[in-house]
Amino acid sequence: MNNINYNTMSPFNLEKPDTDLTSPEVGFKRGNIFENLYSPYKKSTYNFSPENEREKLMLEIMETCFYAHELNLYLDNYPNDTDKLSLFMQYNDLSNKLIEEYERKYSPILLSGNRFNSIPWTWVESPWPWEGV
Repeated sequence: MNNINYNTMSPFNLEKPDTDLTSPEVGFKRGNIFENLYSPYKKSTYNFSPENEREKLMLEIMETCFYAHELNLYLDNYPNDTDKLSLFMQYNDLSNKLIEEYERKYSPILLSGNRFNSIPWTWVESPWPWEGV
C-alpha cells in the first residue's frame, strides 16, 4: 500500500495543501516536483548525463519546462496560491530564455524558433535525437 493521500490535491478540497517542492533536477528525474505526493515506481529515478554543452542546455530546458508545467497544473486547482504563481512565472520566464538561447546557438526546437534563421523550416535540418550529436 502506498502512502499517498490523493484527497490532498482534490479540486474539491479548497484548502491549499502543504507542498514541499523539489529542485527542477530532482523533480524532472522523478517525474514529480511535490515531495509529499511522490511515491517512487520500483524505487527508481532516471539519470541523465549530457555529453556536451548542447545536451546540457537541452536538459536544463526540459527540467525548467517540466517544473513550470507541474506548477501550472497545481495552479489549475489552487489559483490563489500567490507563492506558487510567482514561482511558476519565474520558471516560465527562465524556460523561454533558455529556449531562445538554444535556438540562437544551435537550431530551432519550436516552430516559433525559426525567427533566428533566414530560411523557414530549418529545424528539419538540425540533428535528430537518434543521430547522437
